[in-house]
Amino acid sequence: MDILNSLKSRVANTSGTSGTTPASTSTTPAAVAPAVVRAPAPTPTASTKPTVVEIDSFITDSQGFNHGEQVAKTINANNDINVIKMDISSGDGYANVSNALDQVLARLKNGEHIDAVNLSQQAYVENAQAAEIRAKLDQIAAMGVPVDVAAGNDGPNKTNVLVSAHSFSVASTTNGVVNASSGKGNVNAEASTTSFAAAEFTRQIALLHAAGKAIAIP
Repeated sequence: MDILNSLKSRVANTSGTSGTTPASTSTTPAAVAPAVVRAPAPTPTASTKPTVVEIDSFITDSQGFNHGEQVAKTINANNDINVIKMDISSGDGYANVSNALDQVLARLKNGEHIDAVNLSQQAYVENAQAAEIRAKLDQIAAMGVPVDVAAGNDGPNKTNVLVSAHSFSVASTTNGVVNASSGKGNVNAEASTTSFAAAEFTRQIALLHAAGKAIAIP
């Protein structure tokens, strides 16, 4: 089951059905409309693409791997999504995530359109900062923006404390596993870690959100 099918129960089309205009009873011959030559659809630009905020670490390690860039590539797989990258690489990880979420909230309050927020990070120490992060994630969700958090890779029996009550906790996209209980356990999917399962889910849900679908927030 692909992820789009798994979301059918969560998604409702918000477009209405237009009425039919009665045909004219006039006996005057109708004018013949000139042929219309339609220009090809423009290539999407950054301003017309769905927008995702990715909160991640963008440091390249000694093996040449950059987690944040790889997650961004998964989200923007077809060059059809605008990814706003917020780097949390240096300093206190909890504080950096919290500060990034403040920036997201400020953007939303200023009227900026965002289709999804991705947090492909994990933490297992519960503290006041973790609670603050969850509260901010729920604020974003309350504003109608889907929030996707990786379930974490250190299971079983460990819960990612960054997963909030109203964020999607993504462990696998193959079988449409998107629920709070998936926060416990490792990923067994087409992606090697929950980070990339969450990135793929973020991609799909951002496209749906941008297309005018109503996403049922958890």
